[in-house]
Amino acid sequence: MSAMHPRKQWVPFDNFYGVEYIAKGGFSRIYKGTWENKIDYSTRWQRWKKQQQVVLKVLNNSQNVDTEFLNELKLTYQFKSKFVIKCHGVTQDPKTKNYALILKYAQDGNLHHYLSKNFEELTWIRKILLFKDIVSGIKELHKKEINIKPQMYGVIPYMAPELFKEEPYTFASDIYSLGMITWELTTGHKPFHDQEHGPILILDILDGKRPEITKDTPEYWKNLMEKCWHSDPSQRPTIDEIIKLFDRCNYAEVHIKEYYSEIYDIWPEYKEAEKKRLEMINTKTPFTNNPGYEHQNSKYYSVSLDSMLESINLLIQQITARKWRFAQSNSHPMFRKAE
Repeated sequence: MSAMHPRKQWVPFDNFYGVEYIAKGGFSRIYKGTWENKIDYSTRWQRWKKQQQVVLKVLNNSQNVDTEFLNELKLTYQFKSKFVIKCHGVTQDPKTKNYALILKYAQDGNLHHYLSKNFEELTWIRKILLFKDIVSGIKELHKKEINIKPQMYGVIPYMAPELFKEEPYTFASDIYSLGMITWELTTGHKPFHDQEHGPILILDILDGKRPEITKDTPEYWKNLMEKCWHSDPSQRPTIDEIIKLFDRCNYAEVHIKEYYSEIYDIWPEYKEAEKKRLEMINTKTPFTNNPGYEHQNSKYYSVSLDSMLESINLLIQQITARKWRFAQSNSHPMFRKAE
């Protein structure tokens, strides 16, 4: 870590105070605190101070990291985009010796927290604009050729089915996850929130199960979601193709479309969708099954899938064996129908 530039990469842990625990992930613990940003310029001996709230993402068991891991951290904090949470640098907890990413504090929290607080006020216009920002962030990541490494860890509801078959992680896998995020924007709920996240759900996903699309969803948006979460990665749109669908949607033009919808082909769909959305809110019609309920064994953080995949492979073998035995028994003369 010594090669890091002093202004923006390595930060001593004692520069943080008021650090408090927020949540845990599969391989990290999340804290928030205040950063007293102190920088010494060795040439001028000047000192600059600035206080700001930040998030510390402390990575579990990262005490003895290798060069490859540090290069991944370097790539993370060097990446800049207005559509992606900014990483200010890296620090190290002096007690556990675990490394931590220093991330910009998002006042509204993550996407789910934002949707929970604002869902009823989130018009279809706002959904389109929010979706466009998310897509732009993915575009920036893909330009830098950044995606998730092909390890058997992940958040099951957002993982593409090919990953459960231990196939390589590609940009198309990100597009599948985008389809699930799009559904979350539509409903205000996380996908498969009312189910246990384990081998049975994985088998269902492999069998083609997807979240139920809400009644207020425009056909245009529905078709895009279904293409994004297609079982075949080659049938999913690229991020550039998705951006092209929404490249004219900025705040001003969206309002123009709202008032002059007759000259736009797809906008009447969104206008009708907004009408249905308001009707559902006014009549307290749920947008999804079991609204407000989250299964006690749902896990929206990264988990190891090795044991689950072993269970799935064993279950598939058992099912295959039963089918074979059933087929064999039916082929026996004793079970044949009389001609």
